[in-house]
Amino acid sequence: MTALERINNLIGMENFKKQINLMDKQIEYIKEKMAQKGMSNFTGFKVFIGNSHNGKKTAAKLFAEFLQEKGIIKNGYIIIATSNDFIGEFIGQSQAKTKDLLLKALDGVLYIDEASLLLQNERTSFIEREIMDTILSFMYDNYERICVILSDSSANIKKLLENTIGLNTKITHYFDFKEHNG
Repeated sequence: MTALERINNLIGMENFKKQINLMDKQIEYIKEKMAQKGMSNFTGFKVFIGNSHNGKKTAAKLFAEFLQEKGIIKNGYIIIATSNDFIGEFIGQSQAKTKDLLLKALDGVLYIDEASLLLQNERTSFIEREIMDTILSFMYDNYERICVILSDSSANIKKLLENTIGLNTKITHYFDFKEHNG
């Protein structure tokens, strides 16, 4: 069974399924047009909006397989991380931990659960900026080879976008899981 078929078999998540099916219909045309311009709009940043425990991680795993089956990314694997996976114990360590996670996800998907915690923890704002700057810089250099999914509630995603200069212009797709409650 393909990833698209498994996505369509998910219970609920009608908005997500509708967007993925639309993407599937447009993907070959868009891949051809974007290839002419030397770029792809299927990698890069995606946002999964919804409350906890509503199937976003399951959907992300299938989305990674879908991207791989469509030739958008080389591998259908996904690295799932939380803010704790990025934050180091001393200045400079957060940048190294962040880059390590990004390198592990290269040619695949990095899923950041509760992404707003990267900017709402008790550490200094320098560390938070260091993490987001590292992610943005890495994405700039490797845009065609990685998909980063930022996952959180609608209110928290809004805060994240407001507090991270330039991030909102990098997001190519928003997926809303509000109607599915687990």
